[in-house]
Amino acid sequence: AMVFAVMQYILTAIFLNKAVCWLGLGVPPRQYNLIGSDGRGMCEYAGATLHGAFMNTLVSKDNYFYRVCLTGSFTKDSCPEYLKESCFKKLKDGLVDNISVHTDYFGSVLNMRKYTKVILMDHVDWLNDELVEELATNLERQVVPGGRIIWRSASLNPPYTKVFERHGFEAHCVHRITDKDQNGCIDLVNMYASFWYADRKAK
Repeated sequence: AMVFAVMQYILTAIFLNKAVCWLGLGVPPRQYNLIGSDGRGMCEYAGATLHGAFMNTLVSKDNYFYRVCLTGSFTKDSCPEYLKESCFKKLKDGLVDNISVHTDYFGSVLNMRKYTKVILMDHVDWLNDELVEELATNLERQVVPGGRIIWRSASLNPPYTKVFERHGFEAHCVHRITDKDQNGCIDLVNMYASFWYADRKAK
């Protein structure tokens, strides 16, 4: 056990420290700190990510995320849905015109109109308390009653969930990587500790 602890310490100090994770892996410092706030070290987090994905999915056939990282290519069967022949044809036939691309700040685009669904991904993990409050205020104003926001977090219990609830949302955790029925794997990438949604309550 002592040897394992020493190896973990060395791996974290050299390869999984805050600077390497931010500059090399794209994990912002605030998100790095959230992982630690769950009482888990970065080495444990990275190990659980890979172990869950590789033990619960077949990388060569059904996990195109890791397959493309390892081989540099997709196959006809192991690729995102939008690249599969039937879906790609629908996109070429005009479905792609339903997508609008904005090169602007998230808040600016959020304030352009009302929404029934907003996918936040994991970017709320990166924000300081003031920006979380600003985002929650904008979401409260721009998401219609009955609308839904969806996010993933590197934290098992992201603290900003309570901020969303204070701003008129009812939050629910769909999965945590620690849930017994999840077997250490909540999706193909398995890089997040939890997956959430919150419904906008009627005023």
